[in-house]
Amino acid sequence: MTDRADGATLRVLLVGAGGHARVCLEALLDDPRHDVIGAVSGDGTALAEFGIRLLGMDADVDQVARTFAVDQVFVAMATTPLARRSPTVAMPMVW
Repeated sequence: MTDRADGATLRVLLVGAGGHARVCLEALLDDPRHDVIGAVSGDGTALAEFGIRLLGMDADVDQVARTFAVDQVFVAMATTPLARRSPTVAMPMVW
């Protein structure tokens, strides 16, 4: 992952809410360069025990990323169509 050129923290949208997403989220929360603004998931569940808001479903990822000015989408779910079509784990958002 890259830092923002202006030195600000990266606004991250997490895709997934299962076991792998929980492990990835813990790592993201431990890194001060990242601000996890919320999550989207395939079944509408979120990671409430971590204080992460559910912002939509997997299909909403593009709209959610634009609405919340996301810098990176972190795909933490191997079974989602988004993960299957992207070879990267963290995708910088370019509009």
